[in-house]
Amino acid sequence: MVHSFIEAFNDGSKQIAKNNALSELKSRCQSMQFVAHFHALPAPVFSPVLDIVSTLCVDSNDHDSLRDDLVALLFDVVGGAACVGYPTPPFAKALSTLVHSVVHAIVEIGDVDLDASFALHLQTLAACLRGNVGVRLFVSELPTRKELVRTLALLLNRTDDASILIHAMSVLACLVLQEPMGRKLFQPKNVAHALTLVLSIVDNNPGTAHASSMLMTTRLDSSACSIDTTVPLHMASVNLVLDLAAQPWILSQMEIADEMNQLLHIMLPRLHMQETIPRLHVALHFLHGVASMSYRLRKAIGAKCPPLATSMAGVLHPSPVIAIAATKFFV
Repeated sequence: MVHSFIEAFNDGSKQIAKNNALSELKSRCQSMQFVAHFHALPAPVFSPVLDIVSTLCVDSNDHDSLRDDLVALLFDVVGGAACVGYPTPPFAKALSTLVHSVVHAIVEIGDVDLDASFALHLQTLAACLRGNVGVRLFVSELPTRKELVRTLALLLNRTDDASILIHAMSVLACLVLQEPMGRKLFQPKNVAHALTLVLSIVDNNPGTAHASSMLMTTRLDSSACSIDTTVPLHMASVNLVLDLAAQPWILSQMEIADEMNQLLHIMLPRLHMQETIPRLHVALHFLHGVASMSYRLRKAIGAKCPPLATSMAGVLHPSPVIAIAATKFFV
């Protein structure tokens, strides 16, 4: 399917063939299993798809505008991919337009909480930055980088929307966490606030999260052993905790934080075969992440882990994504 998508846009196919190929890719990206397989493709196959989607998501009639349906597809294509590298010209254009859109919205729009496009663009920018050193380097070199950091820092005090807060902190963590400004933004008091917010989200009590929180979704189909569902912010929230914990000066705070113990208390009971795929996936991702970073937290997980006869059954889960995640965690 991926090869046919590339061929449709590279061999001079008629527009109807391109539209059909694009619709097929959008449909396939509703499956968590397909997205996981797609992200594991080698760079020579993955990169042409990323370039095509990046080109399409920038409005050809207004190069400062984005097509939101294709920005959502860009989120699916990039989020979690391991072979993005330094951006190619089409992807670089999409990234610079995303940055411009986010900065412009914060400066010009009075209430960004009500702007679905802003939430989508911020979410996608965060997904592009996370785990991709080349993308971080490119965005750090943009002339608008300082303005992006400044406006996002101001935004943290202007909104109560859980989705926007999580993704704004994620972008800031990617860009400045290792700089002096990062120590100021993520001082102990603010890290504690972030953990409290994450705890409220994964405990299914998002509080002030609004409709834009629904933009952070995992869409699954029957072929992936699941049903269509919306997962509000859980994976993004867990990723933020893991990104922050990668810094020793934050990890030492997290290891003794009550919120971290509560997160373990929430996640560990999900390790059974009757749990829904999205919730189980988030739990395994979180537990594997913190266990690999901290001996102290790894001991806490071992002490509180459900009986192995129940929890280790996940390695035989019918969903390959869950089976692989469970194997990584228990190994």
